[in-house]
Amino acid sequence: MSWIGGTIVRRLTNNWLARNNPGRLPFARYDVVAIEAPALAGFPIQFAN
Repeated sequence: MSWIGGTIVRRLTNNWLARNNPGRLPFARYDVVAIEAPALAGFPIQFAN
């Protein structure tokens, strides 16, 4: 189910970007925190066992 959803969303996003050509997309500090926080939160859990 997640594979199908990931494929559809990726294709729709790619098609939209190809049609609209928005140029360089903004990438703020919030985006960095949103990407890194879950990874850092899960890192110690991997070694707890």
